[in-house]
Amino acid sequence: FFFLMIRRPPRSTQSRSSAASDVYKRQEEYEGLVQKGGIKQLFYPLLSGTFGSLASMFGKLALDDAFGDRAYHWFGVENQGIVIIARIVLFAFMIIFNGMMMNFFIVSLKRNGATLTAVISFALNFFLTAFNSFFFLNEHISLRWIIGSLAIISGIFLISRSKRIEKAEKL
Repeated sequence: FFFLMIRRPPRSTQSRSSAASDVYKRQEEYEGLVQKGGIKQLFYPLLSGTFGSLASMFGKLALDDAFGDRAYHWFGVENQGIVIIARIVLFAFMIIFNGMMMNFFIVSLKRNGATLTAVISFALNFFLTAFNSFFFLNEHISLRWIIGSLAIISGIFLISRSKRIEKAEKL
């Protein structure tokens, strides 16, 4: 049964032209733009990271067990019906912001390539979520979390840097 699910591409499809290779070709086209673009190339990945962080914040609030207590603390609301409506609205915002995050991420992939988009968007999303959780949700951020997140971000930057050096050496 599983063998029937594996299909060969149609004969009309050439082996060297696939959707994946088109993405890599497009990424190489934008390499020069990324290096020459200055601060303008950061616009879309920064928006992507920001909206991703907002989506996670609204998701945490909407699905948090202690949301009723927070709503009472923040707004003085005790009515469960209002709390449920607020959860639905927050969940809707989470979906909207996730959609906006994906939109800006895809636009950035087309304009900047995968490396720059992933590094900037991921790093900003990661740290904005931690910042918002610490200040607005009173979550604790441990030293282990800080060291681990810095190691992850450093690794991403080192990998992206080594790819740029390898491409420069090929030229």
